[in-house]
Amino acid sequence: MPRAIDKVRSSYQAAKRQYVAPEFDNLEVWFGPLTTADMQAVAAREPKDTYEQDLMLLIHKATDAEGKPAFQMGDLHYLKTEADYLALRRMIGFMYQSTTLSEKEAAKQIAEDPSSASA
Repeated sequence: MPRAIDKVRSSYQAAKRQYVAPEFDNLEVWFGPLTTADMQAVAAREPKDTYEQDLMLLIHKATDAEGKPAFQMGDLHYLKTEADYLALRRMIGFMYQSTTLSEKEAAKQIAEDPSSASA
């Protein structure tokens, strides 16, 4: 029988989700679930406000399809000054939602692995 930590770790890998931003020439980025380590890494940078914190977290979490960082911390200035605010808010919102499955995603996961629905 798998240990609890094994189930926790395997669900983290399976939970990566894709976001496509049509406002940015159909930019595709991927997000895994947020972790305590992610939040601590951003807090250590001492963001000035909650929006800067969200942008830093976006930079920290967004990857391309191969798992390479989509942004660098040096991009923070450009995200603040040259990117559509509402488009970034949608992407940030998706990042925060990437920790939960949609109803459709949950149904697909259950169909593929009925044991994933066990409580």
